[in-house]
Amino acid sequence: MAERYFCFEMMIPGRTIPEKWKIADKVVSNNNTFSYEIDLGVNPAQGSYQVTVWIEGKMSADDEEFMISDKKYIYFTYQAADSSVPLIDIHWNETNYIAKSKPGRLMYTVSYPQTATSVVTIDIMKDNNVVATREVTVTHGATSYWDYVFQAEGEYYAKLTWGQNRAITGTTPNPAIVTPAEGAEIPGTYTSGLLVNLSASGRSNNEVQKDKWISEINTRRVDCLLDAFNWVTNGWMVDSSGDTYLHLSNGASLTVNYAPFATINSNGQDPLYNGKTIEIDFRLSNVRDTTQILG
Repeated sequence: MAERYFCFEMMIPGRTIPEKWKIADKVVSNNNTFSYEIDLGVNPAQGSYQVTVWIEGKMSADDEEFMISDKKYIYFTYQAADSSVPLIDIHWNETNYIAKSKPGRLMYTVSYPQTATSVVTIDIMKDNNVVATREVTVTHGATSYWDYVFQAEGEYYAKLTWGQNRAITGTTPNPAIVTPAEGAEIPGTYTSGLLVNLSASGRSNNEVQKDKWISEINTRRVDCLLDAFNWVTNGWMVDSSGDTYLHLSNGASLTVNYAPFATINSNGQDPLYNGKTIEIDFRLSNVRDTTQILG
C-alpha cells in the first residue's frame, strides 16, 4: 500500500519562518477524513493566520515518482476580546491558476473594536503597478469581497490601507496566479477581442465610489455615467439568487461612454462590415406601458 501524507504549515503573526508539521503517522487513503488540532498556546499572537494544506506521497506502492498535490489555503484572524489593536485579513479565495478573463474573489476583513465602520482603500497590483483601486466603507468584523476580472496573465497581489494617513496596511500573503484564457470564457459571453467588460458582481451601495463603474482591459478604459440614483431604492441590489445587479428606477440612468461603431479598431477592421457583438443582461418589472421604447 502506498503511503500518502496530509501536510500543513502555519504562518504565525510576527514570525518570518513558518512552522511546519508533517503528520507521518497519518496514512491518507481515498475518501478518508480526519482532524488535527493546532495548539496556539495560552496567549497566542494577535493577527492573521494562514494554514496551508496539501497531500504528498506515492499514488501506488510501485510508483517511483513522489507526487505533491495543489496547495489549499485556510485563513483566520485572532483578536483578543479586550484588544485595541487593529487587524486586517486580506486574501484571494482561490490562488491556483485562474484563467484570464475570469473573476477572482478577493476576501477582506477589518477588525477594530473602537469603531464600527471605516473607509478603506483596496489596490490590486500586477508587476508592482496598481491596475485597479476601490474605496469602500467596511463594517468592522464583517468579511467583504471584491470579484475582480483579470485581464492579463501573471501574478496579482492586493493591498488594503486605512486609518490616519493610511498608515495601517495589509497585503495578500499569496498571489492570484492568472493563466492565458486558452478556451476559457466569461460564462455566456464572447471573450475574443473583448473591449468592454462591466460586471456588477461584488458591488454595493455602501461603497464610497458606488457611482463609479469602469471597464479596464489592458490600456483601454471605459467610464460609465450613473445619474440620478438615490442609492436607497435603486443602485447596486442583490436578487433572489444572490447575484448583484444595477437597479435603475425613479429616473436613474446609466450611460456607457463607448462608441462601438465610431472608429476602425487597432486591427484595421471596420465593425460596420466585420461585425461587433454587444451583450447586455437586463430584466424589467412593473411594466405599465408596453409601447414605450427601452432606451
